[in-house]
Amino acid sequence: LVDELFERKSFDIMTDCAYRYVPPIILEQVGFPVEGSENLLGWAEQIFNVNGPATNKKMQESVPGLVKMFEWLEKDCTKDRVKPGGFAATIHEAAERGVIRPESVVPLMAGYSIPGTDTTIGLIGSAVYLFANNPEQWDLVRENPDELLRPALAEVLRMESPVQWFSRVLKQDYDADGV
Repeated sequence: LVDELFERKSFDIMTDCAYRYVPPIILEQVGFPVEGSENLLGWAEQIFNVNGPATNKKMQESVPGLVKMFEWLEKDCTKDRVKPGGFAATIHEAAERGVIRPESVVPLMAGYSIPGTDTTIGLIGSAVYLFANNPEQWDLVRENPDELLRPALAEVLRMESPVQWFSRVLKQDYDADGV
């Protein structure tokens, strides 16, 4: 992919790079079967769109796609069809050992993998934007990637989080170091 984009000299970082680069990595790490995975990008968007008021058009349009996602996870991402050693296999194995309930397998696969697609794509876009606007920082990372790449990506996440609208609300008072 990098060779292809380099040869073109000009490309859109999101559509030409991030949207093509991330899904295969998610498939590899999670261990999902390839069949049906062409819907990962759509499901990643829908899983965020569904978090809204019931009257919201995007929310309503997302529900059928997510029903299909859960059907795929249940029927196609069974223990015998996922990659051994992948995240999905680990979830199935935890259910077999009784560490989690069997009915938790599909929601856990959905909750810990599909949203990661969209957020990782956002991270790539933010990183390229920030490095393009701070070339001296990019030069430092390029000179010492083993030491600086991870902290640089953590800084990208701090500065331009791919998820900026989640919040948590306490239902009772909580004391944190006397505050």
